[in-house]
Amino acid sequence: MGYLYALTTAVLIALSDVLVRKLFRRVEGLGVREMALMRVMLVAPLLLLALPLAGPIPREPTFWLVVALGMPLELIALLLYVRALRDGEVSVALPLLSLTPMFVMLSGPLIAGDPWPRLEALGVIAIVLGVWHLQIPHAKPQAQAQHGARVRGRLRRRLYEFSLPLRAIGSQPAARGMLIVVVCYSLTGGLGKLGVVVAGPLAMFVWYFLALALAAFVLVIPRIRNLAAVFRQEPWLCGALALTYGVHLLAHVVGLSFIPAVELVAIKRLSIIFAALMAVWILREALPAGRVLGILLMLAGALWISMFGQ
Repeated sequence: MGYLYALTTAVLIALSDVLVRKLFRRVEGLGVREMALMRVMLVAPLLLLALPLAGPIPREPTFWLVVALGMPLELIALLLYVRALRDGEVSVALPLLSLTPMFVMLSGPLIAGDPWPRLEALGVIAIVLGVWHLQIPHAKPQAQAQHGARVRGRLRRRLYEFSLPLRAIGSQPAARGMLIVVVCYSLTGGLGKLGVVVAGPLAMFVWYFLALALAAFVLVIPRIRNLAAVFRQEPWLCGALALTYGVHLLAHVVGLSFIPAVELVAIKRLSIIFAALMAVWILREALPAGRVLGILLMLAGALWISMFGQ
């Protein structure tokens, strides 16, 4: 049953991400802040349904330290995440989230005192190769010809040519934003481990996201009229967005009571594939073979780190 909940979270978060991009297409002039805050704020009523599972609000000072440090990072990541969905293709932007377990793997020993990883290096290699394949179309042939000629030595030139797709990330605002999102999520992932230790997985998840929804509500008050206009223009799409994101969180919470968090998160990473396929169907985005290979490599690396890095 727990695996079914985990798979449900993967499908629903993928659909929610695709709906975000569709809403940007349908509503002219929709701002990133309105979209980001609306996405989180609307799930608060659904999270309240999970309070019986979460139990009383944690009173440990460590938990509130985690909340205080995590909220700014979560809000920054949320804004950049939504901006990436607006400016970049879903099948290019979202797979970069596979870098998150790699950064968590590196930040875990520093924040949570985890042992330094060894076997997980294979997952890192797969992720880097996946990013490389994903960015090949964005590497500029002219820059390769112009600067590659200046690189002397056969080996150095080969290394330079290999690095071009990775360097291409710097020329894409959506990709650059997602890298910052990955760094933020890696830090909140380390903080989350501390919160789980003192409060438990269910209480940490529910109360943490309720705090995030409350912060979003406070920030969105000055723009409440803009949000009301969006709801009037696209009521069904806004409702579907709130429902998919909220139910995904509920399924995540319930799933934690059946299976370990590491297994649930590993299955949830399948959302990268689901989102890419849904983008083809709903948004009519292209999905070339090279991009599929990159997505599969990154997903494999992320799953490897998630399953064997604990």
